[in-house]
Amino acid sequence: MVNSMTGFGRAEQTFSGGKLLVEMRTVNHRFMFICSLPTSLRHIEQDLLKLIKSRVNRGKFDLKVEIEENRGRLKKLQVNETLYDDYIKTMRRFMKTENVEQKISLDLSLIDLGIIEVVDDESTTNGLEELVLNTSKDALVQLLSMRETEGEYLYGDVYERLLELEQMELKIKGHVPEVETMYRERLELKLIESYRLLDGHDERLHQEIAFLLDKSDITEELTRLHSHRLQFLQTLTEQPPMGRKLEFILQEMNREINTIGSKANHAEISKSVVSFKAELEKLREQAQNIE
Repeated sequence: MVNSMTGFGRAEQTFSGGKLLVEMRTVNHRFMFICSLPTSLRHIEQDLLKLIKSRVNRGKFDLKVEIEENRGRLKKLQVNETLYDDYIKTMRRFMKTENVEQKISLDLSLIDLGIIEVVDDESTTNGLEELVLNTSKDALVQLLSMRETEGEYLYGDVYERLLELEQMELKIKGHVPEVETMYRERLELKLIESYRLLDGHDERLHQEIAFLLDKSDITEELTRLHSHRLQFLQTLTEQPPMGRKLEFILQEMNREINTIGSKANHAEISKSVVSFKAELEKLREQAQNIE
């Protein structure tokens, strides 16, 4: 099954304190997790990463969580007892040292110092972490569905290109006898001239021809090319991830077709090699977007 690395998911939930919005998207990239969370939810980032990695193997992943607060959302003051005690002790010590007779001020500076904080009433945030995780699961389902749909289109395109490669492969294979005959005739003329032989049936001549023909033989490369193409097709039916394996197979196919082009030295084969490599490049671009 082919999955694309391109996907988008969005889910919303309302709660007593407001509305929760989760958006996630993936694009073609080595796996990277970018998370945008409200400060109060940073502690669940690893839980979200674990959730995503359980379903997504490849691609750049962007996750954004936003909370739209109700205007009437309840707030309360929270005192940091430790800081408060230190503040009182420090101010008393200072007044004693400096002989200052003044009441300790409890003004807005306590908020600036972080001694008093304005926080949400717990009645409006209870269960928010669980709500974020569940909403993220809903968004993830949408994202995965889109990746599967995109993957179906990718499979169709890749399959058609593989059929094109098969035709080119058969066309090259059909020219192999011509290549052998062409090489044999050229070599016979050159070697006869070189040995100054009048008899084209000299044993040394045939041995030299056989050796040089073997060096120009592309049968093995065609066999490996055929095998790689079938492996590519088989890999498309496996479970993700498969993208990196497909890219590796394409590299091997490119290596074989380059060798065929350099060894054959045949006009029609050269044309087919150029077309083959152009299709391989298009396949490589598609494989880079497969999970």
